[in-house]
Amino acid sequence: MNKDRERTPFMILPPLYRLEPSSEYSWNIRRISEGSNDMALPKDRESLFWIAFRAVPLKDSKIEEKKSVSLTITPTFFFKLIYRPESIMALENKDVIDDVIVEKVNENIVINNKSPLYMTFEYLKVGEVEIKNDGRAITVKPFSTVSVEAPKNVQGKLSWRFNDENFFIIKDKEY
Repeated sequence: MNKDRERTPFMILPPLYRLEPSSEYSWNIRRISEGSNDMALPKDRESLFWIAFRAVPLKDSKIEEKKSVSLTITPTFFFKLIYRPESIMALENKDVIDDVIVEKVNENIVINNKSPLYMTFEYLKVGEVEIKNDGRAITVKPFSTVSVEAPKNVQGKLSWRFNDENFFIIKDKEY
């Protein structure tokens, strides 16, 4: 998802592929050479990119023949691509779970990620009320702090859960 048309350090092959109904396909994602400075990635932390896959529907020749008005919907699916450099390849999310500090400060939930990995919450709750970031799960960049507005007039413990790289539950925590 690159609105500014910046160059990205990855190439997806093939860029266009016909996928038949009820079939599956694996794309090949390749890292482009680091020879160019504008494509260098940090070596001490993960980098996150969004990939957009667009499902282009077949053209219906019957509609073309009738010259009627038609509406074609092209769904787009977005996926996170997280690049982990060799220097931290051995780390796993479960190894750095204690490097993420979550606390309630005044009317906000403050999340401090002291790890080199992107951390995405499966859930973050105050009492039974789940907290989202613009409707999405909260993802915290490596070595950064995020502040999210806490729900008003809600009492209860602060609880959260992270998943590992394979979407298995790492650990439930409460504060």
